[in-house]
Amino acid sequence: MTSPIPSRSNRKSLLTLILLTAFLAACTDLPFYEQQDDLDDAIKYYNDNFEAKLTDRCAMLVHPDKREEFLTRSHNITSRITFYETKIVNVTLLNKGKPIPINPGFGEGNFDEAHISIRYQVVISPSNSLKTLVVIQNWVLTNGQWRVYPNLDAFTLM
Repeated sequence: MTSPIPSRSNRKSLLTLILLTAFLAACTDLPFYEQQDDLDDAIKYYNDNFEAKLTDRCAMLVHPDKREEFLTRSHNITSRITFYETKIVNVTLLNKGKPIPINPGFGEGNFDEAHISIRYQVVISPSNSLKTLVVIQNWVLTNGQWRVYPNLDAFTLM
């Protein structure tokens, strides 16, 4: 009569097979989520420094085509504005200009562009009036690095 409990070597082989399968399954999602994490980190770094009025730091993530204009205009903006609350209200990921779905189970495919809608509550000097703005930041993947085309017009039209 055979025992229903597998032998020690069979248990070891089975455990190895289960761990290998779990590892391979986890690795298939890695590129998408790593790319998403990199984008999240870039957005946080840029906006934290912009709100702290450290425009030289956040300029590192501005697309080279817009960096000089950003540095010229951002000082005037940050000298007049105090940021109170910031919240991301919408994220649209695109691959070659076409939107891709965002859901917790989605782990395949790539994206090379993102449109981030951010709601800012700001006080504008000298009037000291509280205003709410929604600004769309356009992020693009350039040479493996996320770069933003900042939308400073929303801050200058106030």
